[in-house]
Amino acid sequence: MNPVQWNAGGKTPAEWKAEANGKIAFWGGGVNAQETLPFKSVAEIQAEVRRVVADLSKGGRYVHCNIHNILAEIPPEKVVALYTAVP
Repeated sequence: MNPVQWNAGGKTPAEWKAEANGKIAFWGGGVNAQETLPFKSVAEIQAEVRRVVADLSKGGRYVHCNIHNILAEIPPEKVVALYTAVP
């Protein structure tokens, strides 16, 4: 499934993963690009990435990247945090 906008429909990443039951792979969804990435701190971005990756990568079938395109207004340090926070 690409893109993975896990916050759509009011579900958590863990709920989406459980509902998929290993039948599909998730591509994206590493951080909320509409709220967290533009408005939160680097530390908050890293915390969300770690939490989302832990949920969506459980059992495999996950490719980490942002939910959607990264806008030009996003500071580079936030983009770096999106990728370096992956355990």
